[in-house]
Amino acid sequence: MNITVVAVGKVRERALGDALERYGTDILRRGHRLSVLEVPDEPAPEGLNAQGEEAVREAEAVRMLKQIPLEAVVITLEIGGTLCNTDQFRCRFQALSEKGRRPVCFLIGGSLGLGKSVRARSDWALSFSPMTFPHQLMRVILLEQLNRIV
Repeated sequence: MNITVVAVGKVRERALGDALERYGTDILRRGHRLSVLEVPDEPAPEGLNAQGEEAVREAEAVRMLKQIPLEAVVITLEIGGTLCNTDQFRCRFQALSEKGRRPVCFLIGGSLGLGKSVRARSDWALSFSPMTFPHQLMRVILLEQLNRIV
C-alpha cells in the first residue's frame, strides 16, 4: 500500500523526529510505501483577523493539494472530524483504500488548521481527539496508529 502524509511545516524537535523515523521504519518493514512530505508554512503574525487566517490556511492548502496524487483517497486530520477507536479506524481505512489498490494521503494542517479547499478534497475527515495537539506531534500520533492497523 502507498501511504503519503502531507504536513505543513517542519518537525524541529529531535524526539519527535526520532519517533517519526521509528514508526515510519516499522511501516516500511511491513511492505508498505510511506512518504512524509513537508510543505512550507505560511507566516501568520499574531493578531490576524478571520480573513487573514483563512488566507494563511488557503496558501498552505495550495501547497498541500499539489502533493496529492489524483487517484488518492484523502483523509484530513481535523478536530471536528469523525472520532473513532483503533478498530473502527482500521475498518474504515481498509474500506477507503480498497485493500491497498488506491494510494492513501493523510493531510495535517498548520497551526491554524486546514483551508477550505483541502477540506473539500477530503474523502474522510478524521479526528483522533477533540483536544488540540501541536501539528508536529500529530504526525507521530498518526504513524503510531498506522502501525497498529496496517
